[in-house]
Amino acid sequence: MSRDDYSLPIMYFKSIVVFLLAFTLLVQGIKASGAETIPEDLNAAVVYAYFRVGDEDREIPGISLVDFQSQIDEITRVSGQYHAMPIESFLKAQEKNSPLPSRTIALTFEGSDSSFLRNAFPILEENNIPFTLFVSPGLIDQAEKVGDTSILSWDEVRKISKSNLATIGMTSYAYHHVDDKSVETLTLDINHARERFRTELQAEPAYFSYPYGETTASYLDVVSKQGFIASFGQQSGVIGRSSPRNVLPRFTVVDNFTDLDRFKMTALSLPFPVLDQEPSTTVIGVNPPHPGFTVGTDISEADLKRIKCFASGIQKVNIERIGARRFEIRFSNGFEDTKGRLNCTLPVASIDGADEPRWRWLGFLFVVPDGL
Repeated sequence: MSRDDYSLPIMYFKSIVVFLLAFTLLVQGIKASGAETIPEDLNAAVVYAYFRVGDEDREIPGISLVDFQSQIDEITRVSGQYHAMPIESFLKAQEKNSPLPSRTIALTFEGSDSSFLRNAFPILEENNIPFTLFVSPGLIDQAEKVGDTSILSWDEVRKISKSNLATIGMTSYAYHHVDDKSVETLTLDINHARERFRTELQAEPAYFSYPYGETTASYLDVVSKQGFIASFGQQSGVIGRSSPRNVLPRFTVVDNFTDLDRFKMTALSLPFPVLDQEPSTTVIGVNPPHPGFTVGTDISEADLKRIKCFASGIQKVNIERIGARRFEIRFSNGFEDTKGRLNCTLPVASIDGADEPRWRWLGFLFVVPDGL
């Protein structure tokens, strides 16, 4: 297994820098108007996905130690403002329809990178912040075989798992792109990963993370049959009661997406409940894709007119309203890189009259196969 198989597609992150900067400049200049609250706001949760933490000289995309510390300082700076909790806690609250405080967040760490133990783990423990670490049994097995210390060892994972702040989740055995892999291949991979997880940690994984956030219909079906409590992608968005548990959204925190203003903005975000979202997977068959969604009836007619959408590397995004509540998005051009994003937002009233913009957030992640 090569290092390139593990590292996130760097071109993808570079391709959406302009998109994110433009979007950030827009929201910083707008004070969200008094859009209506909905029942899903009662127990909304925002989840973040981190990769490498610190070790800035390495090629794997990540967050600097300075930026990571600033985010932790933001979480702990004002008592009661942020509410970091384990995944299990907010999922149970949503299941029971119990209220959660504003700025309920969860931190997750991806890919078994050893920088987590060196740089992130001590800070999380010092500040009593719960977290979920997704490990790839295959990456760990291969690293131990060749003596690669840039990947966590099983002994190190066991050490981390003993913390009362830790939840250990699982990703695939061979941390690979999903591409056109067969159901049999995907099933064998997950079963192998579960067997190694069970053997080394004496536990069953409750949570799964899709490598690179990539999904196909086959992959979703295979993972859904594994009995995980929840599985996570890498599309942006906020988790509400109606969010499909087999592919929950997370905000990725990597490279140009690590600044504190973005963290503050996304922590305030709320669910954007939709039905019949297309495409329902990340791997697209045409480029540009033709995404669409039906907005839930909890969103008022007045708020429907406030929907805005932004796409990475797309010159123009047209929003077409079809019928009462169906919206379809048309792009002026296709994605030039291997991945792209579409984010659709709706302004919501700020907390206690504060100036920070607040948004409902619906994200799409697109994987562009070769030849499209």
